[in-house]
Amino acid sequence: VDVFFKDEIFGDMVGLTACLKVEPPSGKELVFYIWKNCQVLPSSSILQSHEASAVLSQFSSDLRAPLKLMMTKMCEGARRIHSGMWKPYGIRNDMILHMYADGLKHMLYGFDTIFLYVMEFERGRISAQALEGQCSSFGLTHSLLSYAEVPLSFDLILGVTGTLKATSSIERDGLKDMYEIEKYTY
Repeated sequence: VDVFFKDEIFGDMVGLTACLKVEPPSGKELVFYIWKNCQVLPSSSILQSHEASAVLSQFSSDLRAPLKLMMTKMCEGARRIHSGMWKPYGIRNDMILHMYADGLKHMLYGFDTIFLYVMEFERGRISAQALEGQCSSFGLTHSLLSYAEVPLSFDLILGVTGTLKATSSIERDGLKDMYEIEKYTY
């Protein structure tokens, strides 16, 4: 229960993402074009580039708007990495591993991870093959789901926790009002 009420769970969203495979070398060309130009060109100019058009042309016209939004998010990710605003990470076995709890874990942080691969490739710490693997498909977020909404889809909620006794009256009110949980056993 104490974990559930933390901001990164109760107040956060999870993105539901479709993986879109792109034909080589267009994915890598787009990633490098964004990496090299994101600090001098606005996203709108990058979206009109040959590299962006090469990727867009691989998909139906009804996906163009979401793909352009995805490319704008790629630009934001590249700018963050250029500015040094990344989450702690390490490199092991030719992979970027992000800090999670007390160790490193293979995870993706949006498009930031792709551009960490580019940066580390340029530094000689990641192979061309590992970088190519990151550029062969892109995650297109199609919807967001609130973690707080997940329990509402279940008829019965059972759980084991050692922290239930320590919940505050506000947290108990939230459990009662939002999830209709009224019975507690210890």
